[in-house]
Amino acid sequence: MKLSPGLRVGAYEVLAPAGAGGMGEVYRARDTRLGREVALKVLPEMFSADPERLARFEREAQVLAALSHPNIAGIYGLEEWEGNRILVLEFVPGETLAELLEKTKLEIRNSKIGSSSDPLGIARQITEGLDAAHSKGIVHRDLKPANIKVTPEGKVKILDFGLAKALEVESGPGVGAIHESPLQNSPTLTALGTREGVILGTAAYMSPEQARGKRLDKRTDIWSFACILYELLAGRQTFSGETVSDTLVAVLKGEPDWQALPAATPPGIRRLLRRCLEKDPPRRLHDIADARIEIEDALAQPAETAEVPEGVTPARPRRARYRELFAGLILAVMAASAGVWFGKKQAPASPQWAGDSLAGPRVAIGPRISPDGHTLAFQAVVDGLTQVAVMDTESGDWTVLTKNRSRGYVTELNWSLDGTEIYFDREYSAPHGIYTVSRFGGEERLILEDAMGPEVFPDGSLLVVRVNKERNFQLHRFWPESGRLEPLNGTVLDTAVCPPVRPFRDGKEAAFFGKTLGQGERDALPHLYVIDLTSGKTRRLAPELELPAVYYFPIAVTSDDRSVLIELRDGDLNRVISIPRNGSGPIRTLLSLTLRPWFMDVGKDGSLYLDQQNPQLEILRFSPSGGTPEVLAGSETPYPGSQSTFQIADGRVLLDSIVAGRSRLQLAKPGGDAAPFIATKEESSEPACQVGEGEVAFLLGPRSGAVVAVASIADGRIVRRLKGVEGSEVGDLAASPDGKTLYYVASRSVWAIPATDGQPRRIGPGDGVAADPNGNDLIVQIFEKEGVRLVRVPVSGGPEQPILFQSRLRQAPALIGPNAIGKDGRVLLTVTAADSWFYAAAILDPRRGKVDRIPLNFTGDLTGTVWQSDGRILSAGWPQKATLWRFRPVP
Repeated sequence: MKLSPGLRVGAYEVLAPAGAGGMGEVYRARDTRLGREVALKVLPEMFSADPERLARFEREAQVLAALSHPNIAGIYGLEEWEGNRILVLEFVPGETLAELLEKTKLEIRNSKIGSSSDPLGIARQITEGLDAAHSKGIVHRDLKPANIKVTPEGKVKILDFGLAKALEVESGPGVGAIHESPLQNSPTLTALGTREGVILGTAAYMSPEQARGKRLDKRTDIWSFACILYELLAGRQTFSGETVSDTLVAVLKGEPDWQALPAATPPGIRRLLRRCLEKDPPRRLHDIADARIEIEDALAQPAETAEVPEGVTPARPRRARYRELFAGLILAVMAASAGVWFGKKQAPASPQWAGDSLAGPRVAIGPRISPDGHTLAFQAVVDGLTQVAVMDTESGDWTVLTKNRSRGYVTELNWSLDGTEIYFDREYSAPHGIYTVSRFGGEERLILEDAMGPEVFPDGSLLVVRVNKERNFQLHRFWPESGRLEPLNGTVLDTAVCPPVRPFRDGKEAAFFGKTLGQGERDALPHLYVIDLTSGKTRRLAPELELPAVYYFPIAVTSDDRSVLIELRDGDLNRVISIPRNGSGPIRTLLSLTLRPWFMDVGKDGSLYLDQQNPQLEILRFSPSGGTPEVLAGSETPYPGSQSTFQIADGRVLLDSIVAGRSRLQLAKPGGDAAPFIATKEESSEPACQVGEGEVAFLLGPRSGAVVAVASIADGRIVRRLKGVEGSEVGDLAASPDGKTLYYVASRSVWAIPATDGQPRRIGPGDGVAADPNGNDLIVQIFEKEGVRLVRVPVSGGPEQPILFQSRLRQAPALIGPNAIGKDGRVLLTVTAADSWFYAAAILDPRRGKVDRIPLNFTGDLTGTVWQSDGRILSAGWPQKATLWRFRPVP
């Protein structure tokens, strides 16, 4: 399939062809959302037409997308266009190593060590990329000069990493085509059939075991690397022939011409090449890191000779230098990692993991492993509603246990101590209750009303969350046999997807992310705590870390009870870190992810189970009567929370995004590019609202110390910062119709302040606020134990007036949009139904209490719904996809 310049593939505009790779045509394109150049690789049509092969490729691509290294070209995504699959890759400028070798053979061969065309310098960068991938269990399988690029600055980038395995036909020993034709084991050959030049180019770098159709591991990459290094030094291919058959015979039976290597080739490099080109894999160099060390050694001592002249002190034995250099590299990596992450605390090197993508439906979240480690319980979205499901971790077979669709959606689940039952909760705008179900299915049984987030203690009691009289989600301990319920000294965020709480296995303490009852208003932010269940005393963990108050906070406890695991955002990566339970010792990074998890759990063998969310923000526009929404703009940024949706006069819409790991407000034209809005290097984020015709109010700075600021729409210049709001944790913003007053939510109250700054004035209790176009009233959301309540409050303060809400639908615990009240008084709300996990949009007539759900052809959450001046509706949409993963520690 050919792509023409100017063609749009999703958010990507094709610019020009960029060549043909062994696995498909490649095009240079522009990401219209993020304003960057990318490469689009069109996968072969025979691949896209095979559902089983495609599903396996998607699983492999998720693993490959987690590779992040300066010497590996990254994978950004996978698009579908007119029935074809298109990979979105990092665009790497420059030429391939094959092109450079063809043009500059003599220059590279005769270059001096340390020069820009130094073959050892190029080879060292290749080994660094290979080492990073091999440490994650990923093998390239098609390494060759055509799959390596060198940028104009001299940076080496390995292309198509792991795609050979992802694109291959499923096979095993004795499966016909592969073993009848050894050429089929070249991924390039599989894709392109009989293109002679490409076949020769690939066959020359195949390992003997690959040519024979045997199973491959990282040693096949080591062979291919050695072929490339030999060619860089000698200026000729290691193995060649007039035909494909001749080339393969040379690979299987022949030996390189060692005399072709330059006389100045260091002896250590000669020995390295011989070790890497052993035809018997067990005798071959085992680890590419050893090759990197040898190259580093040669670069440091290029004049090494076989004999030591008389009177010269002999060099230290090579093994000693290996040990010293390797130890130095390890210490350097550890020190750099610890210095960036945890200041003075020195952290040990990160452990190694092998990752498996598990089976399940399109949306599978919340994994919890059984006590025996053989069965995984999780939440499966079935017909739009989360239900309890279980999976055999070996076979991948899974089944749904619960069927009820009248009590709301599941938000958390956990195993009983003996593994015979599963505790779970249901929520329907507010916590509905804790239930149990047999691990083999059957009827649900209610054991505690108005509670959520069940966690099991060794004595059979449960740690649960209930809404208290102050409207806070408070921790409680519950004993099912006696019905005893005991409140605890801790609360969690009411906006959390599930309570971020985990008890330790010894039953003495529990870790949670939230606030203590006596924390007070001076410290309004949530923290990571450990609570002693006997005394009720709490202590903070990792106070040096800035932990954002987000709607998801994955947390787990290690199998030895010594550490708490949490996820922490680091730029564009999501790190799973380990924090010592006793507060002493280093904080460690266990692994890094490109997608954010919502839930984590740890098995008795130390395996880590988590989900990987891939929601994307879309700004939608639709009619009050429903239909198919129009997508105005979008962002690949992971779900940041509620979206303050509005459109300014010139048609651009506001987007809350993460750019280079920092929150940034952007404006996007419908169907066009998004660009930074606020002229500042500081973070800018929502909530936000338009102030009059020409200004926008928003949060400025990191969440832990953000202030309300006002910027000009015309040029994004910050015109003022509201000192009267400093020190408050602002949860919502709205503006009066004339733009003279700002209304904000802090400390579960609604406040008013002049838009030009001044002294705040408390209006009354509230969790969300919208200003009525009549200029006299506010509509305020109050989150309570029974659910969300709406009231009308005069802007001057005074008694609140209840607003009727007569519907089987319920208001979702999502903030009302700043322009949710229409000129006719109708109110746009986010609602939830008992039979749906997804939030929907609805219109409330407050005079009659009548609620009409807007019927839309959209699967996902809708939040921040607001009116446009023309009577149409804007909303943030979040289409969902989530998969389950298991990461096993590698010894």
